[in-house]
Amino acid sequence: MGEKSKRDFDMRIVAIPAAILAIGCVALGLRCASKSKLRTQDGAPKHAMIVRGPAGATLVLTDHVRAGKSASGDRVTSIDVATGAQLGLRVFDDPLHCWPAPPAHAWCATTDGELSLLEIPSLATAATVDELLARSALGKAVHGKWRIDGADVIVLLTDGHGARVSSATLAVSAADATNIAGPDSSSEECVRHSTATVGTDRLDFGPGPRHALLRGPRKEPRPVAPATAPIFLRKVGDPSVLLVLHEGSLDPATPTPQLSRVDDTPTLEWTADLGGTCRHAELIDGLLIIATSDATHRAFALDLATGAPRWQFTF
Repeated sequence: MGEKSKRDFDMRIVAIPAAILAIGCVALGLRCASKSKLRTQDGAPKHAMIVRGPAGATLVLTDHVRAGKSASGDRVTSIDVATGAQLGLRVFDDPLHCWPAPPAHAWCATTDGELSLLEIPSLATAATVDELLARSALGKAVHGKWRIDGADVIVLLTDGHGARVSSATLAVSAADATNIAGPDSSSEECVRHSTATVGTDRLDFGPGPRHALLRGPRKEPRPVAPATAPIFLRKVGDPSVLLVLHEGSLDPATPTPQLSRVDDTPTLEWTADLGGTCRHAELIDGLLIIATSDATHRAFALDLATGAPRWQFTF
């Protein structure tokens, strides 16, 4: 009896750690599988921007992704604007706010205010502001307190002074700490306006369900269009290109976001479906690069002359 009890006890000593190890391996495997899904599944679109560099322009998308209960983060993807090919992809554990820092870089800030400089299109971290400040001996940064100055950032130090961090050289130098307010809270949708100037005339939309596009002298009283009237895109790279954002359906229950190009007469040239709200639009080498709020129409390129799609990017 004594030998059997001893043998049973010895088996328990082996079995318990083995069970713990097996459970750990399963949990680790599930977590790795969830992490892998973050790279390929549809996410919640957050931001889009164009970053220019010596090799050309790159579209950079930020999407919040979640897989299961334990895996989530912000996914940053870089895309070649000429072909739509994916050039880089990286998932960050913390939510990010990013903006261009040409040439070929982008600043990204986490929600707690830590700043990093990413290389575009690889998305590798070139440096963090904390690391650069530590090497410079100027002081420590107050997280969440900075202002953008061109491609550089000026951060507030704990002693009340400021420090400029160059995106081009990574050099750190003393700077004026005034007007440092923190993260930029500007809208991340396409910049739009309700009228467009054509020579000495003005284009705007008249009343009625179809909102006729009217042209007339700037000083002439114009009809007041309702809030549902279409609007013009602004700052797509060429002021002579007139692009109109509008809905393709009069039924508010089934909105169909569309983009149309008109000439200055004004006459319709082409119309394209967007699939979602316009988040970013920019004209590059004859291509209109568009990012939307819809994961299934995340980004695409249209031929400016014809409106024909050149490429579409989804995960």
